[in-house]
Amino acid sequence: MSGGVGYGDIASLLASESKGLRNTRATGTNVPVALSSNWWELRSGMKVMNEAERRAWASGLESLDPLVRAWLSDDCPTLRAEKYAKYAWELDAWTEYWDIYHPETKGCYYFGSTEHAGFLNQFLPSPSGGRSPVFDAWKSLALCSADEPHVPALQERFQSLLRQTEVSEAVSAVDELVRRLLRSHFADERGELDPYAYLDAMERFGKDTLPECQERFDRIADDDPRKSTSLHHTIEADVMWFAWALHLECAQLVAPPDAAAGAERNVLMAGIALGCSFDYAVRRGYRTRKEYRSDQPGSWARIWSRSLECASDFAKGAGEVRDLFRIRTFGDQSA
Repeated sequence: MSGGVGYGDIASLLASESKGLRNTRATGTNVPVALSSNWWELRSGMKVMNEAERRAWASGLESLDPLVRAWLSDDCPTLRAEKYAKYAWELDAWTEYWDIYHPETKGCYYFGSTEHAGFLNQFLPSPSGGRSPVFDAWKSLALCSADEPHVPALQERFQSLLRQTEVSEAVSAVDELVRRLLRSHFADERGELDPYAYLDAMERFGKDTLPECQERFDRIADDDPRKSTSLHHTIEADVMWFAWALHLECAQLVAPPDAAAGAERNVLMAGIALGCSFDYAVRRGYRTRKEYRSDQPGSWARIWSRSLECASDFAKGAGEVRDLFRIRTFGDQSA
């Protein structure tokens, strides 16, 4: 993404611009190409076009306002790319790059320092290669189908680990941080989340199309192992998608009932399902659902459709991510 234009910057232009495009059609087709005043209608409408239809549609764009053209060339983000990148930057600033941006935390939201063990040590494998009983228990569950006889025992093992005080306290502390950052970047002044904006950000995060972070890259020493990945806002080790999902499942289990917090976790889990799917299908070419593969017509719409369903149903989102982990391991066994 080049970055400077979001839907809010050009929304007032769309009605007038659309008049000149409303009757544009690809040869032999009936494609809805008018610029819409609804962000979702426009972007999803463009995504169902084939290449010939896109070229025919684009041929009518020469007279558009430069801002609109810049927005279209960035694949129609609902917020500016810089806002998406700022969310990813801040999440990393509290965790992986804490020593640069938040030394006062002593790494408590990551794997710690010589003075603090770090919350992530309680439920995730350490960067040095140490295993995590909590993550291992989650992986065992994710690799099983729901009707296997030993699933209840695996579930009890998983939940018993979460009942350990140090685990539940660490999970809760990270949950509060992650939800606070979600609200600060994707909620309006009334505190209402915009799930479309968050999922849009996660699609681009998964595909590694967010603007580069030159400032962070410049601040990291050349001999720092983080140097090679510090320029980009994306997932580097693909298993991190599932580590993130594990934390959300843990938080949902250990946290007291809270409708607002639960709604935020719904959106976060849906973002993992969507981001992982685009990462695997588009960026890496890893095993994912056959219907999600980038060479399959309609794959974009299928990923988004399922993720939007997950955004209001935590169990569905958690189930989708577990399925993605199982497919990553064994491949898609569906017909």
